[in-house]
Amino acid sequence: MTEYDLYQPLPVGTTINNGATVIASTRRNEYTPGDQYASWVVICVRPGNNFHDYVVWTVALRPDGFHTEAGEYRHSIIEAIGAYTDRGGRAS
Repeated sequence: MTEYDLYQPLPVGTTINNGATVIASTRRNEYTPGDQYASWVVICVRPGNNFHDYVVWTVALRPDGFHTEAGEYRHSIIEAIGAYTDRGGRAS
């Protein structure tokens, strides 16, 4: 098992554990040893998905990699941006 640096960023272009690619990312929490993992709100695209082109997730960085939680699936980038900003995402 690869152990990840729990202080690393989640930059645009990262492919996360389920094959989705990050196209927008805002850090919500820093890693605090013994207390919480770092987390972000992200917009991702998922290649080959026939239902929703975009998904907004909370992503946590755990020792074994990036994990998605609480997804909101959207058909358009405009809908995804709305969900992203509702969750505290910011334009960079």
